[in-house]
Amino acid sequence: MNAPRKPASPLPAWVYRYGLVLGIACASLAFTRATPLMTGELCTAHAGFEADCGKCHPHGGQSQDALCLECHGDIRTSSPAVIHKRIKERCAACHVEHRSRAYPLALSDPQAFDHDLTGFALARWHKGVACSGCHQAGQAYYRVKKECYDCHPGWGPETFDHARVTGIRLYSHLTLGCAECHPGNRYAAPPRCGSCHAGRVYRQGAQL
Repeated sequence: MNAPRKPASPLPAWVYRYGLVLGIACASLAFTRATPLMTGELCTAHAGFEADCGKCHPHGGQSQDALCLECHGDIRTSSPAVIHKRIKERCAACHVEHRSRAYPLALSDPQAFDHDLTGFALARWHKGVACSGCHQAGQAYYRVKKECYDCHPGWGPETFDHARVTGIRLYSHLTLGCAECHPGNRYAAPPRCGSCHAGRVYRQGAQL
């Protein structure tokens, strides 16, 4: 009968400690300076950072949004600020990376975008208009024509059919200029009544 085999002696504790430290060091190096763990190509604007993952991914307690703002710190004061001031989600909720060079990072899913955040709700006539109907390809989304006349050159105070387009008849207000009820040409906002009627506020759907 064979003698029972003696159990293998465990490795010294220092071997385990050394292996753990070495593993963490290798993972950190791969994460911050190389690309083996990258899930896909970065967009064209970020292509230069593919060898430096730590440029965008958090380390040392930083949040990813904080890293975004290191390069895009003026996002709340630049032209698209009107949108970003209203957004509470993380940057990555709208700007998804590692999809390819050609992926539209500026607005990853236009169909899911809440247009109300811009201050111009896509109600009634504009609801079915494709994004490309107002936003030109290759340009930032906030660089858009803002005047009604840009898309409707025939419109003017004399030709605009207020009742048909808005559902509101003007009656006694028919002779007023547009800006008297819509200061600053902000047609998406409720009309202002107080400038002529002290203390009056427009009631949604009211006939004027």
